[in-house]
Amino acid sequence: MYEGSDVTAQISTEPAKSQRRLGDRVFKALTTGAGSLIMLVLAGVLVFLVVQGIPAVTGPRSSILRGDSIPGYIWPLAFGTLLAAVLAMLIAM
Repeated sequence: MYEGSDVTAQISTEPAKSQRRLGDRVFKALTTGAGSLIMLVLAGVLVFLVVQGIPAVTGPRSSILRGDSIPGYIWPLAFGTLLAAVLAMLIAM
């Protein structure tokens, strides 16, 4: 403070909780709810995929198409996905 100044209170740039506008509170509630709903849906998708994928991992080798192993079956699919991603990145440059 400056010498001889009568100002004793400091100005706060943050509004008090009671001074927050209604729109701010509604927006915060809606975004929090939407984020929570998205996380819940993603957790449900994870559970669904794990439950549906267990038979593929624990099943006999004869149940896989062409009798290959899981990596042999998945490799062409993963390679195609990676190739498409690389091509998309090259096109985007």
